[in-house]
Amino acid sequence: MKFKWKLFLCYLLIVLIPFLAAERFIASHLKKQLLEQTEDRLLKETLLIKTILEKDSDKPFQPEKLDPIAKHMGRQIEARVTLIDRRGVVVGDSAVPFEELKALEDHSRRPEFIAAFEKDHGMAMRYSTTLRKDMMYVAVKVQPHDEFFGVARVALPLTNVNDLISRTELSLLTAFVLCAALILVLNVLASRKLAQPIEQITRAAQAISAGDFNIKVYAKEYGKELETLGRSVNTMASEIKKRVREITQEKETLNTILRSMSDGVMVVDVQGGIMLINSILEGLLDSPQTVTGKSPVEVIRNAELQDGFVRVLETGETFNMQLSIAITGSDKVLDVTVTRLMPEGKTQGAVAVFHDITELKRINKDRKHFVHKVSTETQSPRTSITR
Repeated sequence: MKFKWKLFLCYLLIVLIPFLAAERFIASHLKKQLLEQTEDRLLKETLLIKTILEKDSDKPFQPEKLDPIAKHMGRQIEARVTLIDRRGVVVGDSAVPFEELKALEDHSRRPEFIAAFEKDHGMAMRYSTTLRKDMMYVAVKVQPHDEFFGVARVALPLTNVNDLISRTELSLLTAFVLCAALILVLNVLASRKLAQPIEQITRAAQAISAGDFNIKVYAKEYGKELETLGRSVNTMASEIKKRVREITQEKETLNTILRSMSDGVMVVDVQGGIMLINSILEGLLDSPQTVTGKSPVEVIRNAELQDGFVRVLETGETFNMQLSIAITGSDKVLDVTVTRLMPEGKTQGAVAVFHDITELKRINKDRKHFVHKVSTETQSPRTSITR
């Protein structure tokens, strides 16, 4: 995924998460406020009914008298009004016909009835099996002259509250979609603008890795941090170019030295694989094939030489031997010295110098033969005289 799209997604999440959190908070706070307002309204209406009942009642609740009052009050306040006597029997209900009141269950165990009896008023929210809706119930104690007659209860369905919350959430969602669309447009433009210097620096880094050290990054207009990064990339390119030039010069110098040497040279790495041999050794070995990466024994069939390289790499002791090799048309004798390479105190490989002593060996052999012949000839006359 490109950097600008990652940047866009980050911005989108930065906006989305706080917005969703705010939406949840607003919805929860709104629901709490609406429920409190609904409860406050119901309590006021219930207290009004309580006042009317206590003023006009001088005897315990009677269904025939109270049911019409409940239905009238329910129509006036547009809510369900229920009147319950002290035993928990419903004696009036604006939502239930009079003939069906006796079929209603005992209300003495309802939480709002118990709370009203104990604390003068109570509130509960639950599903109504009669109306088949979620309802809020507020009940107050009816107690004229300190004699408990029963409870007046007013209820409203929570459908309106839930609908209002749903509409509010829909409005918030619509606002979020519009904001997201606007953010999308602005974010694409901002991300593209902010991603330009990053892409420029990326292209420069790729060019440097490909060997183009002349590339330059110009990020001054994008801020101090990116300007500093751009200058760092330019400095890095210049330094790498300088180091590569130095290494190339050193390599050319080394190759020149190796070509000008009269002795053969073989360099192996720390694993014992051949890194390079000079042209002199190639001529001595008469080996035109590529030897890089091979072990010395694969190029020169001599176990002692191979063991010498291994010992030098392991112990660091200098190894010396005389190597006889057979080459087409002649035999050669080479004096071999192997030493360990330890730049900065760390083993990096070994170097072997092959000095051709074939002619020296031949001269020594001829000299010994000549001395032996002269010695034999000088002794022959003496033998003849003695006889």
